[in-house]
Amino acid sequence: SAGLSGGYPGSCAKFVMFEGNLDEMSKDRLPAGFAEIPGHSSIIPPQYVGVFDGSKILYVRWAGGGGYGNPIEREPKAVLADVMKYLVSVQSARDLYGVVIDVPKMTINEEKTQLLRRRLQAKRATLKESRSAKTVGRITKQRAVSEHIDVTIIGSKKQYRCSNCHFLLSDTRKDWKLKVPVRIVPLSRSRMLLGATDSDQFVLREFSCPSCGKLMDVEMVARDEPFLMDKVNH
Repeated sequence: SAGLSGGYPGSCAKFVMFEGNLDEMSKDRLPAGFAEIPGHSSIIPPQYVGVFDGSKILYVRWAGGGGYGNPIEREPKAVLADVMKYLVSVQSARDLYGVVIDVPKMTINEEKTQLLRRRLQAKRATLKESRSAKTVGRITKQRAVSEHIDVTIIGSKKQYRCSNCHFLLSDTRKDWKLKVPVRIVPLSRSRMLLGATDSDQFVLREFSCPSCGKLMDVEMVARDEPFLMDKVNH
């Protein structure tokens, strides 16, 4: 499922069947990963019809819900709580949420977390200095399109604007995503997030404000698919 307002998509569902000499598997604890399950494995479709007996193990991972908002703005204590519940790894907490956790104390390094989050956001911006676009005319009306994008009416023109730094992105008759930095990441390199596919056919597209670096939207699409455009009625 897709995320909203810069949130990442949820994990994909996956069904794996293991067959072979399962007597070699430890009876004292559940396996920590596929490497601890003997025999050979095969991915099966959700609509699989078959017979399961003592020689087979079925691994099921349900799809997760998409996130809401920029991950590096999430409360660090909430990220740590997910790590303690084994819902998020220490590495993913750092790479996705910008939260640095000191191991083995399992505490948040506040100074390094703030520094990392500033670096991640600054890396997304293309302008050398964060600045607001100069507004020509008086703003008569504005409304939110999403968490990070406003539509403003300046004179007779409707324009998309970053709600964080008020940088004007584009006229609403055009796709604002064509005017901002986009980072494209193959899903095969996003395994820590999605666990989706080894194919580079599908990608994540991250769209950021060119001024402040705010992560505004994330798409999970086929590589050659056009940008998903937000439309405003005129």
